[in-house]
Amino acid sequence: MSMAAVALSYLIEGLDMKVLVDRPMLDLHDFNTVRQLYSESQQWARHYEGMIVNANVLIISASLVFVGLAFNERMTPIFSALILSIAVIMSLFGYALTKMLFRLYADCIERMIRYENIMNCYDINRFDMVDGLGALLPHTLMSLPVEPPASVKFFERLYYMLTTAYMAFVALQLIL
Repeated sequence: MSMAAVALSYLIEGLDMKVLVDRPMLDLHDFNTVRQLYSESQQWARHYEGMIVNANVLIISASLVFVGLAFNERMTPIFSALILSIAVIMSLFGYALTKMLFRLYADCIERMIRYENIMNCYDINRFDMVDGLGALLPHTLMSLPVEPPASVKFFERLYYMLTTAYMAFVALQLIL
C-alpha cells in the first residue's frame, strides 16, 4: 500500500493520532484536496467560535428582558414567576446550545489536527534542516481532547449562575 493510500485511509478512518514521520507521497491533486479540507475546517472552527459568543450574547440579553418584565410593579407574583420561568428555560437552552456549538468546534479542531499531520506539520526532522527550528507546529497542539476556549467556560459558568438566580427569583415571587 502506498504512503498516499495510507494517508488517505488515515483521514477517512480516523486512526489514533500519531506523528507521521515519512511524508506521504501525495500527488498535487491529493495535497490540494487535503489543504482545501484544512482551510474549510479552519473556517468552520472560526464560525462556530463566533457563534458561541454571538448566540449567547443574544440569548442572555433576551432573557434579561424577561427578567425586567417580571419585576414590573403591575405584575402579579404568579405572572412574574411564569415570566421568570421563560428566562430559566432560555438559560437552559443557552447552556445546551453552548455545549453543542463547542462539540462542533472541537470536531473541526480534531479534523485540522489530522490534516496538519498529513501535511507533516508535526515532523521534527522535516523542516529542521531548513532553519534548524524543528517542526512547524509543536506536538502540544496535537493533544486531544480539545480544551474548551475561555468563552465556552465563561458562558457555561454564567448560565449556571443565571439559572440559579432566576430560580431563586421564581421562588421569591411565589413565596411573597
